[in-house]
Amino acid sequence: MKNKSGHVINVVKFDELIGICKSYETLYNPSQTNHGIAALELQSSKVKSILADVSLKEIAFAKDTNDRELQFADLKKLSTRVMMAAKSSGVTSVHFNDLVNVNRKIQGRRAVAITAEEKATMKSQTLNKSADPNLPLLKKNSVSQLSYDRLFSNFSKLVEVLKVTPEYNPNEADLKVVALTAKLDLMRLSNQIVSDSTINLSKSKFDRNETMYLQKNNLVDTALAVKNYTKSVFGARSVQNKQLSGIRFTKLRK
Repeated sequence: MKNKSGHVINVVKFDELIGICKSYETLYNPSQTNHGIAALELQSSKVKSILADVSLKEIAFAKDTNDRELQFADLKKLSTRVMMAAKSSGVTSVHFNDLVNVNRKIQGRRAVAITAEEKATMKSQTLNKSADPNLPLLKKNSVSQLSYDRLFSNFSKLVEVLKVTPEYNPNEADLKVVALTAKLDLMRLSNQIVSDSTINLSKSKFDRNETMYLQKNNLVDTALAVKNYTKSVFGARSVQNKQLSGIRFTKLRK
């Protein structure tokens, strides 16, 4: 199943199957109670409710991630301004060096840049790896410090250094330690909100997958069982079987 539209299509087909079975009237009389019309309609209603919940959770997740992106958007620029304010304030070299190291991580820069020759070597070795599987590749430590958790952690370190740097006392309100601390609190909150939103969405999708595909008597398996029942009643070459055999369901891709 490639996307969420596949789940919706399965429900539409399930309702189509129910409609056809209802048209058989008293001829449709399965021994399994969960294959009865009322049970099928209840199962359809339950799945629709779960899909609606997934959609709501996806909307909430999108909003929460967008809000966090906006909260973190100015962090590099703000960190640069802090560095300039610290430099102009005449902070000690020890504290300034600490700030430089933390700011470098916030900006996503290496302590030592890769040279042009190293870049060329890495590219060449990567292309030739298939020809010689034993060829050692040039490795560098990852510089991806830009995830939100790491950004928060590094900005937190920046603020902590400023707190023990008495020389740092800019006039600009948004650069003062109290304002940066408040900014840090908002970043922490936005990270937590996204974390909670992620968990909620994951739980909702889990319920969807269980109900539609994985648990006993799930929607797709129920539909297939109903099709087998009608085949046993009307025969493989019957009009009724041809009606239902044309309704195909997509299972969840592992």
